[in-house]
Parts: sequence; C-alpha cells; structure tokens
Amino acid sequence: MNSRRREIAAGVILGAAIATFSEFVLPNAVMKREFLALVLGIIAAIYVGFAIADGRPGELVIETGNALFHAVMAVAGMWVTPWFLVIGYTTHGVWDLLHHHGGVRTTVPGWYVPFCVVVDWIVALYVALRVVS
Repeated sequence: MNSRRREIAAGVILGAAIATFSEFVLPNAVMKREFLALVLGIIAAIYVGFAIADGRPGELVIETGNALFHAVMAVAGMWVTPWFLVIGYTTHGVWDLLHHHGGVRTTVPGWYVPFCVVVDWIVALYVALRVVS
C-alpha cells in the first residue's frame, strides 16, 4: 500500500476537484448531473484506449462492452435518476479492481488502477450525498 501513496493521493485530489467543481461552480442540479455523466463516460472510455494499445481483439470487445454499460449508466443518471451515476461510478471502481487482480487482462499502467478506484469512489460518494435529491 505504501508504494501506491502517490497514486492514491492523486486520486483523492482529482476526485475532490471533480466534486468541488460540481458543487461550487455548476449553478444547478441539471448541470451537475450532465457534468458528472460526461466525466463517467470519459473515465469508462479510457479503458477502450488501453485495449487498443494492448492490441488483443478480445480485450477490446470486453473494454468496449464495459464502456457502453457505463455510458448507459451516465445517460440514465442524467435522464432518470442520479442514483445511476452512483451505480456507474461505484461499478467502475470495481472494474478498476478487476484489472488489478487479473480478472480483466487488458494491459494498463500499474499506477492507473489505484488512482482511478479512488477517483471513482470519491465521486460516487459525492453524488450519493450531495446530488441525489
């Protein structure tokens, strides 16, 4: 765990920045949901880029399926209920952990998994506590 302090600290900073921007800069609930949905979509799409770099077609299919699932969570979070954003960010953190433990074999940089888990779960907590109404 000590070897990952920098990645975890960076994840805390980015997660807090996303939450802070949403909370204090965006003027209304609709814009908050739109912004948080956009961020979720971007985060999920990053793994598609890793799969392209990995070069194995099977990994690309898996990562694309995951990105599509999280895109659906993002859209549902905007149009149905922000609880879908909570689900999306939480499950994306689990997706990150699956890469760390070898459940998904797409090659990703070692620093990315702990960083992204922390970002995802901080934002999920923020959405659950402050955006869900």
